[in-house]
Amino acid sequence: MRQVRVDGQDEHLVGSDEAAWGQVRAGQQASSVPAHTSGLGLGIDTMILLVCLAAAATASPQFLNRNQYWNPSGRHIAILSETNENLGDGRFRYAYRTENGIDVEATGTPGRAGQSNIRGSYSFPFPEGGTGRVTYVADENGYRAESPLIPTPHPLPAHAIEQIRFAESQRRFQG
Repeated sequence: MRQVRVDGQDEHLVGSDEAAWGQVRAGQQASSVPAHTSGLGLGIDTMILLVCLAAAATASPQFLNRNQYWNPSGRHIAILSETNENLGDGRFRYAYRTENGIDVEATGTPGRAGQSNIRGSYSFPFPEGGTGRVTYVADENGYRAESPLIPTPHPLPAHAIEQIRFAESQRRFQG
């Protein structure tokens, strides 16, 4: 005997699935499984658990000990010189140079607002030849870098500057 639910009423049907489906009244939906189970006969809790386990099993491992830096040659780059001075009062200096042409230096001093003020630079070789260099300042006004490598916006045309001034004067006048 097989139980089929029809519009909340239970009807007992005997025979194959085709016979059971044929006995359902026209226009009514039938389900041969209880409302709290899937078509596989598994409970909702079991299905959720299986989906979570499948997601965990197929997730990419994130905490492997991988080299995080890309090195096209695959060999280690020697450090030719290194300086690291910490004076303990917020002042410091560090610098290093590597055999592949990277050169880094920075000095730090304590700032008025409790932050570190840092001035530094770094340079690196381009694969095609030549060297890129960036100098920077990081202080209470933020990080500011200077280099011919950093794109700069085009200056605003005079009419745009005049429109901005006009809009500011209107805003002050109205509010």
